[in-house]
Amino acid sequence: MVSGPYRIVSYRQNEAIVLERNPRFGGEPAGIPRIVFRVIPDAATLLAELEAGGIDVLENVPAEHVERLGARPELVMHTVHDLSYTFICWNLRSPLFEDSRVRRALTLAIDRQAIIDGLLFGRGRTVATPIMSLYWAHDPSVQPLPYSPQRARELLGAAGWRDADGDGVLDKDGRRFEFILESNQGSKQRNDAAVMVQADLEKVGIAAQPRVIEWRRFLQKHEERDFDAFLGKYREATKVDLKSLLHSTAVEKGYNYGGYASEAMDRVIDEARVETDTSKAKALWARTQAIFHQEQPLTILFETERVNAVNRRISGVSMSPRSVFSSLTEWRLNEEVAASSPVGD
Repeated sequence: MVSGPYRIVSYRQNEAIVLERNPRFGGEPAGIPRIVFRVIPDAATLLAELEAGGIDVLENVPAEHVERLGARPELVMHTVHDLSYTFICWNLRSPLFEDSRVRRALTLAIDRQAIIDGLLFGRGRTVATPIMSLYWAHDPSVQPLPYSPQRARELLGAAGWRDADGDGVLDKDGRRFEFILESNQGSKQRNDAAVMVQADLEKVGIAAQPRVIEWRRFLQKHEERDFDAFLGKYREATKVDLKSLLHSTAVEKGYNYGGYASEAMDRVIDEARVETDTSKAKALWARTQAIFHQEQPLTILFETERVNAVNRRISGVSMSPRSVFSSLTEWRLNEEVAASSPVGD
């Protein structure tokens, strides 16, 4: 028994969930009487079903298909700010990454806009901090580091990394600057980004070797802190809180996989989390972003946009970063379009 506008009338595992209007709901009735959520794990099949009219809504259209699908007269494309960002986590326990000058150099050496243009077809943005740009606590004065291989080389040299033997790879105290850059199976985007990062770092004398890891093993290696560096993606909650990501208490049990520990960062995070005055809290969160920008415990590659496709036979659609279906009860079937549609749900 449910008290909301819809009730579940059918559930077939790995196949479909069917919702119908709840006759016991005391508020305004939902606009569409019956909704079917189909489970279609294959991306190619999803796209084919959308174009054939077998489904009416497709979340997170792959970037390479947005322009083509947007040209179809029966579809409307809805763009929202995705609550996620893609990053590189450096293992600060390694001598390679313990110096903040090196981490800044790594960020400066990566052409993040080229990754956005090449892999996201421009549907993303470079950012400076893990507090996302649409959040109230985001500080726009903290700007992303620019792409500057020359400045990266200068910082690496200042940190003692030089190509002493002339083999094209920087070294220090007899150690070459080489490491494994991991990404997970199932994300072609991050696999391809790792290859682009490899090419950029090679230009400043750093040898990064991309390696694709099976998903469960990929996660296990994070938990065991057994990695050099990895490409990952964080999907953020709507609450601003960096404790699980950057606080020293999250090094052993949390998402602070890289082992970043800073007394200054801890102190400001602790103060910001309990501050009830919005303006004071915003100033504290701005301070965390300034520290992050200076120390670069992660290299944030980009934030993304999410494009969702909806058949024109559905009207009244609005979407938020939180959910495609945030206004679902207000959706309506356009009767003229629906009459010619092969889909009745």
